[in-house]
Amino acid sequence: MPKEVIEGELLTSETKLDDYDVSKQIGKGKFSVVFRAKRKSDGETVALKKIQIYDMMDSKSRKKTLREVQLLKSVAHHNHLIRYLDSFLENNDLYIIFEWAECGDLRTFLRKQKQPLDESTIWSFFSQMADAVRHIHSHRVMHRDIKPANIFMASPHTLKLGDLGLGRLFSDETQEAFSKVGTPLYMSPEVLQGAGYDFQSDVWSLGCLLYEFAALRSPFGGNNENLYAIFKKIHECKYEDLPATYSKELRDLAYSMIQTNPKDRPDIETVAKLADDMCKRQRGNPHATLLVDLIIDKLKLLDYEVEFCREAGVKPLDKLKLVQKYPNTSSQFRYVSLLCHWLLAVSQKSVFLAVEVDTDAKKAASNIISSTLSMGYEGTVSSSNLQHGYGEAVVNVLDFLTARALEANDFSLEDPTYGQEEDVGEEGEEMLGEEEEGLSRESASGTWSMDGAFDDDSGIESDGEDLEGAVLATTRGGRTGATWYMEPSIPGDLWKEETKEIASELSQLTRGYAAILNGEKREQGGMGSLSHVRSLKRQVVWLKSTFDSVHEKLVRVHKDIQDDIAKVEVREKHISESFSEYADQMKQQSETLAGRTSEYDAVAETVQSLSNELQELVDNIHAINDSIEDKQAGAQDSKPLLKIRGALKKLKEEIRMMTLKNGVVMEELSAARLRSHRQPDISHQVAEEGAESDDDE
Repeated sequence: MPKEVIEGELLTSETKLDDYDVSKQIGKGKFSVVFRAKRKSDGETVALKKIQIYDMMDSKSRKKTLREVQLLKSVAHHNHLIRYLDSFLENNDLYIIFEWAECGDLRTFLRKQKQPLDESTIWSFFSQMADAVRHIHSHRVMHRDIKPANIFMASPHTLKLGDLGLGRLFSDETQEAFSKVGTPLYMSPEVLQGAGYDFQSDVWSLGCLLYEFAALRSPFGGNNENLYAIFKKIHECKYEDLPATYSKELRDLAYSMIQTNPKDRPDIETVAKLADDMCKRQRGNPHATLLVDLIIDKLKLLDYEVEFCREAGVKPLDKLKLVQKYPNTSSQFRYVSLLCHWLLAVSQKSVFLAVEVDTDAKKAASNIISSTLSMGYEGTVSSSNLQHGYGEAVVNVLDFLTARALEANDFSLEDPTYGQEEDVGEEGEEMLGEEEEGLSRESASGTWSMDGAFDDDSGIESDGEDLEGAVLATTRGGRTGATWYMEPSIPGDLWKEETKEIASELSQLTRGYAAILNGEKREQGGMGSLSHVRSLKRQVVWLKSTFDSVHEKLVRVHKDIQDDIAKVEVREKHISESFSEYADQMKQQSETLAGRTSEYDAVAETVQSLSNELQELVDNIHAINDSIEDKQAGAQDSKPLLKIRGALKKLKEEIRMMTLKNGVVMEELSAARLRSHRQPDISHQVAEEGAESDDDE
């Protein structure tokens, strides 16, 4: 395909590679490399896909690549599709600019998950993807390769569907495709069988995606299974059931989408609507973790740590055990069962005995549900959900029972009410003034701030100017920093005179504190009346004795550690001597392994080369199939072809009738010839019989 044709048909952008700052490589394909780049004009981060469209590709591969650009341009923007930004040719290379997904791809995200996804997250993710597929189907574009590796995370909560490289644009006349393209684990049975397929094949792939959200693995994947085993499982539609911890709606939707017969699957509009409804329902419920905090607060009002935990012999409630699965789910349900029975006993003002709680999980769950419903619970809960011991259903039941238990004990959960402020009047202001004056005096004779206000050598200046400045700075400003100071009822001059009179006492008091903190012994003169000084001294003595005790323990611990280190060194030496022979053997085996590894690498390189050749053959087959499809699609409405087919059919019928008539004529001719051969024999016989009769006469 000439370069001018490509530029005329597809690439009209004037963008250049110099318009981007290209950084590190983030992906690589057979003919392409993907880089992270930054657009110089606005600093936006983008994904830049470089395709060696002329130097590496033949015309068929080039056509297949340009189809991706056509599809990207034909589909309008959607919030959950990777946005196509631009494309241009430069130095015989095709560059396609895409929106950048900051958080990577979904496949990596799912592989990192060590705990199952909560159902609200699953519905949120799946609803986004179902809406994206519905959008491209509305433009008659089929994706044909929906899988986690082609879904990207723009943020931790936002997914975007990308990679339309295997997509197919259906014309108004085209109803089916026939090419075998896609990823085996997510390919529908009709694609694998080579039969015609339509948009319902994407619904199958979406069903596999929903299953993987819940199970964290593909429904048809396995450990080291070959393609034949995978194809057989897909053809027979064999997979394990999803965990019962998820809702019936989620499991039923996944099962309905993974149906062998495409007609049995729901269409994309139905799937997208159901996913959106379930997503809204999940958002409408309070988050389980936040609700557990409220439950624990209400349990503390009931003094459950004494009344319940001691009687049942269990620890206080761990909120994580109510919102996520633990290895021993039976113990989780046992705790929930005991707690529910205790709350029921509190609500009914009856005696709770842990030994009387049924140990059969199914029976205990049924009893709890029956009692809860009889008390007016309007939520939906099943015995199986309750037996898990965690999850939204369990949290909702506990929230209801704790509220009923509080009501039975005359607790009332209401919003606080505030009375109106009253005018205290002049008399009230005088009383407040007396209280403030008392507080000021108490502060003056009680605790002082020691943050550098006094100096051990010089004491306080006799004129008290510094202190006056500090007092004035804090009283005139109203508020200073985070502390509010009230206007003193005593004039500042009187405080200044008082400061001069007690300056020597304050200086002596300061030196006394310093002496005690330094451990000096001195006489109590003038200090014995200060009880807080004696208390401080006792604390210093206690700290010294505590330090000595801790120091002795640390010395012993240090000695024990040294002894242990010596033992470890001796043992290490013994082990080294004992296993030196094995170390030599291991070294030899390592060298042997290195040789085998080199051989393996050589074989692997050969296999890779053959695989590349095989891939080229497959691509050629796909190109031929696409060409056949296009020709078939173009010939579907050809009237001359229909006339030719009718004429051929009529001609075949005439030939058949002529053949039949010819056979009849040949049969009659054969019969006539047979009769002609028999006629002379009969005449001769008649003549002989006539001669014999003459002789007798």
